Amino acid sequence: MFVSELAIQAAFDLGWITLKGGIVRDAVRIGLGRDASASIVHLKRAGAMGEGDQPGHGPAVSRSTEPMWCFGRERPRSATGCASAMRQGETSPPTDRVGTICRSLRRAIVERALTPGDRLPEDALGERFSVSRTIARQALGQLAGEGLVELRRNRIAVVASPSWEEARDTFDVRISLERLVVQRLAGRLSAEQQAALADHIAGEERASGGPEAASIRLATEFHLLLAEMTGSPVLRRYVAELGYRCALILSLYSRPHSSDCAVSEHREIVAALVSGDAGRAVALMDHHLDAVAERARILNEPRREHDLIRLLAPYVEG
Repeated sequence: MFVSELAIQAAFDLGWITLKGGIVRDAVRIGLGRDASASIVHLKRAGAMGEGDQPGHGPAVSRSTEPMWCFGRERPRSATGCASAMRQGETSPPTDRVGTICRSLRRAIVERALTPGDRLPEDALGERFSVSRTIARQALGQLAGEGLVELRRNRIAVVASPSWEEARDTFDVRISLERLVVQRLAGRLSAEQQAALADHIAGEERASGGPEAASIRLATEFHLLLAEMTGSPVLRRYVAELGYRCALILSLYSRPHSSDCAVSEHREIVAALVSGDAGRAVALMDHHLDAVAERARILNEPRREHDLIRLLAPYVEG
């Protein structure tokens, strides 16, 4: 039986399986089967798992300690913010360099600098980030597990192109998951969290009317910030992963829209959370994400040619 690495990682994060010497324990009991050990070993080699990780506290995307909603270097170092990125010299641990590449590519995808079908050659990534092709390959494998990259024959990697059916399923799951987020936060936001959300929405307003990439990124970050505030590693991981996928989907299928609606809807959601009205917060989140999903349509745009090394220059941390 083939078991996807994403399924293994999810079971690990939820505490259903444990690791010891690369062998899956309790996997048979939950129906994954013994073949899961091969996927576990691959995940460990890619830096997505380690024998020191504890069930229920597995790393979300990389072994980095940074919150999952982090796209880059904008947010200051704080207890709930992104830690400053390490400079990526060859002396950095491989998992740090893998995490750096993944963060940069995620942001490039969210900001639509990279679009579905764009090729991601290992040698170009290695040159851009000053890493070996092996490190670049590990990063691409990690992003493939998140559904952002497709790995094809002959080691060809491209930005994923989800089908319309996959797009609809992704939004359905995301809506259900974010209901849980707002239910947990309603009436429980601290003064510091309320201030952070107000500051984020103010940033969205300032970005409105400017470059579309900034508005898209900030709109996505709002949802990841809410998940971060729940304090749940599992919610944080999966809201982030679905948020990235939805951003990719919208770059493929969405119609043009004004960012003003998103900003006002975000403000209404926060107001409901502060007032403790969980029912209203859920209804507002449902309406908001449904409206985002309804913008999706199939667009037959011509493929773009680009220089990957030059394109990724603004996304390299350092």
